[in-house]
Amino acid sequence: MNGEGTVIKIPEWKNLYDAVRSWEYGSIHTHHEVSDILGIPYGDPRYYDQVNRAKADLIDIGRVIKCVQNVGYKLIEPDEYVPHSSEYVKKGVQKVIDAERIIICSPVEIMSIEERTRADRHREDLTSLRVLIVPKSYSIIRKSRSIQQPEERRLLNE
Repeated sequence: MNGEGTVIKIPEWKNLYDAVRSWEYGSIHTHHEVSDILGIPYGDPRYYDQVNRAKADLIDIGRVIKCVQNVGYKLIEPDEYVPHSSEYVKKGVQKVIDAERIIICSPVEIMSIEERTRADRHREDLTSLRVLIVPKSYSIIRKSRSIQQPEERRLLNE
């Protein structure tokens, strides 16, 4: 039980999950409030672990909480779901581009034959994935200033 006589469930994230189910869309809840719900002090690494665990399961019931820096968490409005999801897509696209740059710029000339073959297949897979997910208007060259050779630029733009 916490100081107010409320039973704290274990694992703690289930307490936040239950609380968020009753929150109004657009409502903001302070870190102090979330800390009380979890029974874990704000700033403790377990606080973030438990919040993230609750966030993952809340998505499945159509409830998305987003961190409001230095304040707490907001249950996003229904009209914010598409822009919020788009933020994740942008991060994912950048990760694919970064992965492709790593493999394109890898020192294949000193790799073993087996690893060079794996690197070639991996580059082809990443290029195929990038072509599927990156909008044509997205400037990869701008993001890849360190790539100097024309052949490497051509590969990035395939």
